[in-house]
Amino acid sequence: MVSERPNLVQAEFILRPRHITTFEGMFRESLERRMDGSSIKLVVRFFDRGGVITKLVTDLAGVAQERNEILALYLAPMNFLEQWWTRRREKRMHRRHTSLDVQKIPLAVKILQEAMTARESVAVENLEDRSFRLARSDEFHEMTESARVAANVWLFLSEPQDILADNLSVKESVW
Repeated sequence: MVSERPNLVQAEFILRPRHITTFEGMFRESLERRMDGSSIKLVVRFFDRGGVITKLVTDLAGVAQERNEILALYLAPMNFLEQWWTRRREKRMHRRHTSLDVQKIPLAVKILQEAMTARESVAVENLEDRSFRLARSDEFHEMTESARVAANVWLFLSEPQDILADNLSVKESVW
């Protein structure tokens, strides 16, 4: 579904090396990055022209709402058949969540690459003052590679607005 005014997407890629598996290792790496002045995440903004990210975020938000409904069912007394049905519904919800969740990073990277290739506006966050500036073309490769190896991505959807705006009016988000 292509809309006339596409949503603005803020993608926050968590830059954690995948080879670090212990909590102590992650803490040490995070501390070293902060001491170096380098970031532990890459924050970019771009427009979702095809509505692909919008659909993914909406579907993931729907799964989260379904999870809350299932948790509420577990708090109420149930007979054997209701328990069976609730567990079956929960398994389907988990499968759906997993299939959507594994798409977050590859899809966000793909749409980011498409925006950069099409020379559309892509904004990147400044480390010093947390404001946004338009990304330069010589930064595109490094941004794409950093996003590709990210451990996770947080996606925030906003109504169409200025890509460099300080305040983002978030309407949906997933992490």
